[in-house]
Amino acid sequence: MLVDVIFLRHDGAKLTREEILAASPRRALLRAHRLGSALTVQLLPVTDELIAPGTPIPALHDAQLQRLSGQDIVLVGLEFVGMYHERRQVPQAWWCKVLPDHERPT
Repeated sequence: MLVDVIFLRHDGAKLTREEILAASPRRALLRAHRLGSALTVQLLPVTDELIAPGTPIPALHDAQLQRLSGQDIVLVGLEFVGMYHERRQVPQAWWCKVLPDHERPT
């Protein structure tokens, strides 16, 4: 499904309301898959406008639907941050606005 997403945390810390409202959403395809009982959600960028080409968007592990209201979805879970020996899991939340398929680039 095509979404505009805003991250609600940075390095595990909640962003302020002002930071969230000032953030530019990232347009991506939202994909979910299950491994056993754990749900992993991924964002696949559809444009390179807001991120450098090839920059991965961390997946949301052990994801749960926290809120569903109209076209808005809030997903919570854990993401990996850091590199190599500093790698750790931190809380993350995504605020996604579902977009009609006709807005999907071709």
